[in-house]
Amino acid sequence: MHDAKTGMRPVSMHWDLKEELTKMWQKPISSLPVHGDLPRLCDRTTLEIKRTDFRDLPSEEEKKRGETSEWKSGGSVYGDRQELVGKRSSVYGGVTEGEDEIEEIYFDASTTWYVSVCMNVPNEAEKMRLASVWPPAEINGLVSLVLNSVRGTAMLYLYDQDAECMIVEKQDAAILVPTKDSMRYFAIPEEEGSVGFAFYSREDSAAFQKCLNDWKQEREEMVQKVGGSLPSRPSTAGKDDGINGRSARMHLFETLSSLVCRIAEALEPRETALQVKNSFDFYKKNGTAETMDMGMIMQAILKNGVGPRTESILKAIHQGVILTTAFEIKHKVTKSILTKDVRTKDGWRVHVHLAPNGAVVTHTRREMSIGARGPEPENEFVFEWRLSMFFNAALTELEAVKLRLTDLQFGPQTTAENKQKLNQTFFNGQLHVY
Repeated sequence: MHDAKTGMRPVSMHWDLKEELTKMWQKPISSLPVHGDLPRLCDRTTLEIKRTDFRDLPSEEEKKRGETSEWKSGGSVYGDRQELVGKRSSVYGGVTEGEDEIEEIYFDASTTWYVSVCMNVPNEAEKMRLASVWPPAEINGLVSLVLNSVRGTAMLYLYDQDAECMIVEKQDAAILVPTKDSMRYFAIPEEEGSVGFAFYSREDSAAFQKCLNDWKQEREEMVQKVGGSLPSRPSTAGKDDGINGRSARMHLFETLSSLVCRIAEALEPRETALQVKNSFDFYKKNGTAETMDMGMIMQAILKNGVGPRTESILKAIHQGVILTTAFEIKHKVTKSILTKDVRTKDGWRVHVHLAPNGAVVTHTRREMSIGARGPEPENEFVFEWRLSMFFNAALTELEAVKLRLTDLQFGPQTTAENKQKLNQTFFNGQLHVY
C-alpha cells in the first residue's frame, strides 16, 4: 500500500530491499523499462564470463570484436588529428535542391567536462562562482562545432573521448551560457541542470570563441544579404550530418548488440543465441539501425525472444533497480540530506559477472550534494554506493542482495566541521547498508 498523495510507501510499513527487488525482477520483461534503459547503459556495462555450462566461451577473436568499437579502429570521428584545432568540410545535396556546405571545427585534447550542481540555468549572480563549485570530475572531451553555410546554423556536439560516447548531441551553439570570466567556462542548459565544459587555457578558449564569433558575423552578413531571412533546405534525415553522426549511432547499436549477444552466447542454447544475433543483424542490414529509435529496436528484439536466462540478467539492468535502492539509501543513510545523481559517465556503472555457480549483477552509483537554496561549496560532497544482486546457477532465483557505501569525497571548500559530520553520517564512505 502506498500513500495516495506521494505515491511512496510509508516508512512505518514493512520494507525489505531484497523482497522489493525480487518482486520487480519476477515481473515480465515487457513490463519493465529494460528496452529503454539498456541502450543508454550498454556502453557503461562491463561483462565478465566465467561459465561454460550452457555454452563455450567466445573465442578470443569474438571477444576482441565484441570489445572493439568502430571509433577505435579507424573511420573515427576523431581521426588521426594531432593539432589542437582543425577543420573538415563536406557537401551534401543535389543539383536541383542546392547544396549544404558543412564545415566541422573541432577542439580536442584540451577540454575538461563538468556537470553543474545548479538545477537550473545559472543566473547572472551565479556566473562568477559557478566554475568553482562544479565537481572536479575531469573527462578527456571533444567540442565539435558543425557549421552549415546554407542554413546558417552552428551546432554543438560534445564527446567523451576516453569512453567514446556522445555526451550532448546536436545543440544550437546559440544556447551557450558563458560563465565566470566568459573566457574558459561554458554551460549548456538542460532540463535537469547544465552540462558544462571548460578549456585548460585561455588560448584554447579564445580559438573556440573566435570560430564561433566569426561564424556569427558571417551569419549576420548572410541574413542582411538575403533580406532578413535564411534559405530553407529539405530534410536530410538519414544523411551524414558532418560529424559522422551515423557512426555514433552505429557505435551505440554495435555496443548494444555485442552486450546482449555475448550474454545470450554464454547462457542460451546455440539456436537461441543465433536467433538473437540474427535479430540484431536484421536491423543492421536493412539500415534501420541508423535511423530507428534504439529503444524501439530493443523492444522488438525482446519481444522476438532472447532466451529465459538472458532475460533474467537483463531484467536486473534498468532504472527501477536504482530507484528502489535509492529509497533504501535515503531511508537508512541520507534521510534529510539533499542529493542528486552524478550525471557523468561514471555516475552509474553496471558489471555483469557470469560464473559456473551463478551470476552477479552489480550497480555502482554516485550521488552528489545539492543545497536547499543553491550551491553550498562549504558542504560539498560526492558519495558512491554499490548494489550487488546474486542469482543462482539456473538464474531462476535472486538469492541474495548486498548494498554498501564504497566512497566519500569532499569538495575543495568543504569545511572541517562539515567533513566530520559527513564522515559520521556516511561512516567514512565504508558502510554495509544491507
